[in-house]
Amino acid sequence: MRRRFNRSVVHGGFWYRVYDLVCLLSPLPVRLISLFNRKLARALKGKRGGADRWEIGMGDERRCVLLHVASYGELEGVLPLIDRLQNTAGLRVALSFSSPSAEKAVLSLPGIWARGYLPYDQLYRQLRFLARIDPSVVLISKHDIWPNMIRAARALEIPAF
Repeated sequence: MRRRFNRSVVHGGFWYRVYDLVCLLSPLPVRLISLFNRKLARALKGKRGGADRWEIGMGDERRCVLLHVASYGELEGVLPLIDRLQNTAGLRVALSFSSPSAEKAVLSLPGIWARGYLPYDQLYRQLRFLARIDPSVVLISKHDIWPNMIRAARALEIPAF
């Protein structure tokens, strides 16, 4: 299904532009820090390639619910919701995560249609990611809110909670 694209959302305001500038300039210092932090290095390696590295099952007509968790702890908290969504007819579940602590558990969860690291929070990457997954709704667990992910969802008219 081809989504409508709301251009006015993409331009954002002053603070989005500041955030975009920070996102543009941050990769070099973050890569330097990752030389001394194995967890950060694993996260960067997992994010490399963005949505193209996602494990995605066969497509079908069911609506997709994209659920994002930051870490293993948040994943544990949403397991009952995932179970309930998987047992709801007409839905398939895509699961994104940010931390390497969640990687092993997410990859071993049965019944997840699509899964992988959330791509870097740059608008063009998030637009491409959401267009590829094509969720009907984005659910974000707790505090791991990425402004460009929210902005991309709004631009593609995908509700995000």
